[in-house]
Amino acid sequence: MSKFALPRLLSLALLCAVALSAQTKAEIAEADKLLRGGAERFLALVEGLSPEQWNAKVPLIPHSIGEEAEHIALSENDLQSVILQAMQAAPVEGSAERLAGKEKKIYEVILGDDKAENFKSPNKIANKAELMEYFPLVHKKLIALWEQSQERKMGDHLYTHPLDKIGELNAMQWFYYIAYHRERHIRQIEAILSHPDFPGAHKTAE
Repeated sequence: MSKFALPRLLSLALLCAVALSAQTKAEIAEADKLLRGGAERFLALVEGLSPEQWNAKVPLIPHSIGEEAEHIALSENDLQSVILQAMQAAPVEGSAERLAGKEKKIYEVILGDDKAENFKSPNKIANKAELMEYFPLVHKKLIALWEQSQERKMGDHLYTHPLDKIGELNAMQWFYYIAYHRERHIRQIEAILSHPDFPGAHKTAE
């Protein structure tokens, strides 16, 4: 898989002294469920598709399932670098309290409407077999980063999203962003699967 650039997971333990975590058990459990459960759901949706179904385009939806799946995988890879940059930055005291509850804003922006996201497919993942090999590797690294980050105070490590309507997010909220972004494209895949012009019958995941 050398054609894919996976982010290097730096040793967070060496960056600075470990701070007491401000994340509650409930917050950790919710984010963990979103990160792991969404990945399982995504793979269950696409694993039974034929090449024809993988590449099919249907009216009013700009992308194929293959393009949506590629976007999920590449985004999940690239966004890990954002979290690493946040965790390497100097902590900003009080940020966790100031940005408390912004997960709801992320949800509203990412999942608040059913419009298809306008993105350009780079065609780095040629087919379903490559996706099924690549995505689990990316997701494994994401979970490793997630587990490492819990050892520190994620709420005080910041990285600003380029969209003004999202803006400043802490590292914990970037994990939510990854999960919600993935969910947005899972919903697009489900819309394609349920479209009357989609070729062949395909049983979606429960």
